[in-house]
Amino acid sequence: RVTKYEAQLLVVGVFLYLLNAQGDPVGLMMDGDKALFLEPRKTSEGVAQMVFQLSSSKPSHPSSLLTSLSSLRNRLRKPSVIWICSDFDNDPELLLEKIKSCRNDGHDVRVLHFFHPHERDMPWEGECEFEDMEEAFSGIKVHPADLRAQYHQEYLSHQKLIKSRLIQMGIPYYLYDITQPVEQIVIDIFQSQS
Repeated sequence: RVTKYEAQLLVVGVFLYLLNAQGDPVGLMMDGDKALFLEPRKTSEGVAQMVFQLSSSKPSHPSSLLTSLSSLRNRLRKPSVIWICSDFDNDPELLLEKIKSCRNDGHDVRVLHFFHPHERDMPWEGECEFEDMEEAFSGIKVHPADLRAQYHQEYLSHQKLIKSRLIQMGIPYYLYDITQPVEQIVIDIFQSQS
């Protein structure tokens, strides 16, 4: 089974390769277990270094996406295309404000929102023990049926808020179900760009 983090790494790696192959300089900023920023480069060696960093990273919790976006704004010297790839498990208002700031700085911001349908639907029956996929944490025991309706509504509201506000800002938004083949999201995104 592929975690959201692994799906993110795979999709970002594919993007790095494809964008570099079409002659675009690509850079990388990560907020996993080792926050790092690699300057945009046009060389395949630069992309190889980025892919190596992706493959050797581990998720961290809580996500420092908000801090990373602030740092990225300070590092970019000229308007750039910024792909934000995340599960957006953050305070939506703070996150949207950071994304808006990137856009207001003249950057072309695009968002790829990763999710697994089980997060939305909670399809399990009986008592379940939940584990955090980004930390080696487990131990929360619940009966999903007791929470399913309210949780489902809150999850969809969170997702809808992020999507609608980004669209209002003119920021392309893509929702990626990680149970679908990676090539499908890549094809969908590249087709929508042309």
